[in-house]
Amino acid sequence: MSIITGLYLSQNTLVEGYKKIVPTKKEQTQITIFVIITITIILLLAASDKNPNIIAIPTMSS
Repeated sequence: MSIITGLYLSQNTLVEGYKKIVPTKKEQTQITIFVIITITIILLLAASDKNPNIIAIPTMSS
């Protein structure tokens, strides 16, 4: 029982902390866009490492 209470309290603390840190709507949109762009770049880099032809235009036709 005490474990459940502890989890509940820690969850509430996290939520309260998040409410204090939570950015405004405009900032949130900018952060979301930034995160999406970052993830896209990371995925593109990962894809280009495994198979360079995904991004780089093949110079020689197969």
